[in-house]
Amino acid sequence: MVVVPHRDADKFVSGPLAQIDVFVLFGTDAGLVSERSSTILKRCGVNPSNADQLTRVDGDEIASNPGQLYEEAHGMGLFADKRAIVIRAGAKQITGPLETILESPAPDCKIIVQAGMLRRESPLRKLAERAKNAAAIECYPDQARDIERLIDTALRDAGLAIEPGARSVLAGLLGDDRLSTRAELEKLILFAHGQKRIVEDDVIKAVADASAFAIDNIVFAAFSGDMKFLGDASSEIYTTSSELFSLLAAASRHAHMLYQILIDADTGLRLEEAVDRHAGRTIFGPRKEALIRQSRQWRRKDIATCVEDLGKATLDTRREPALAQSILMHALLMIARRFRLLRNAA
Repeated sequence: MVVVPHRDADKFVSGPLAQIDVFVLFGTDAGLVSERSSTILKRCGVNPSNADQLTRVDGDEIASNPGQLYEEAHGMGLFADKRAIVIRAGAKQITGPLETILESPAPDCKIIVQAGMLRRESPLRKLAERAKNAAAIECYPDQARDIERLIDTALRDAGLAIEPGARSVLAGLLGDDRLSTRAELEKLILFAHGQKRIVEDDVIKAVADASAFAIDNIVFAAFSGDMKFLGDASSEIYTTSSELFSLLAAASRHAHMLYQILIDADTGLRLEEAVDRHAGRTIFGPRKEALIRQSRQWRRKDIATCVEDLGKATLDTRREPALAQSILMHALLMIARRFRLLRNAA
């Protein structure tokens, strides 16, 4: 069996699994490893809460007692025909006991190995890829299309529609971990109980960190030359030192990201590809479009100046904390002014 790539994994674990005796789930998304393990158990008729059907064991324990896995797998369940063993892979190799199982599989007992990142040369991964009755299943963080599909499916099942702008904002807030994505969607659905349609304000209140969302709005306004927005924001928010420093840090990150995008673009990479490389999993929808527009307008030397100015502002706010708000707003207004000059000169 070859490795099942991340993009095909959900479809694979929801399909026929009778010919597979050992599943190796690996990757950097632990929540997705857990979710796909649960799907496999359900598809194989195993109830995770039934101790007669499911046994959980540590991989290092199996490695220390190689015969244990065979005995567990071939032991007769007292009250269940369908059984499974879930192994959490550890530091020690368990390919020997797994090879024995693959050569002599136990009737009605599936083996699920939950692993972290596995290199191509990893013995565990190579074993699962080579055996005809095993599957090596990738579990990596969801990409944009995966997140959008999860949103659409969850909201459709809940009988909810969502405005396009709200969907873009929501997609940008999800994706680090499949279980956390599910939890955030459930929270949003609960928040929207009694409604028929979700709007952007619902997403911000239920899922987003409102302060972080407001910070992003200001940062994008500065690097897009929106001086009016900056002027309005300065009188309404960021009265605490933590908020001020968070905004300053966000502006510095944005400047560095733009600088890296422009470096890639200058070396021949398409601008859209450069944006995807540096912001593809964190910025979606209208903000991604705004970032592309910013990247077209800014020049590398001018962004480098912004990076230097923001670094100086950081030092100045630490030396004169009482003047932090004025120092910060001056730095952001200067960024906006520089952008407008570049745009007018184009």
